[in-house]
Amino acid sequence: MKVKCTRCGNQREQASDVLYGGKIGETIRNNVCSICWTEWQDMEMKVINEYKLNFSDPNHRSFIMQKMKEFLNLLNVQK
Repeated sequence: MKVKCTRCGNQREQASDVLYGGKIGETIRNNVCSICWTEWQDMEMKVINEYKLNFSDPNHRSFIMQKMKEFLNLLNVQK
């Protein structure tokens, strides 16, 4: 399925390998193309390493979620 990507603005195939469930997963699949999703996955590792994030810490999980929304321009997308 094609989506108009919130990050690049292009009409492309939607991200299909999204591991997030619930509303955030649905929002990503409905608004982010596969190319930008792949770019986020690469950037996610950089963010995790740079900030030394630990996913057992809820604050760290919230931080990475915020960074993902910023990177993918999802902050103003209807939920």
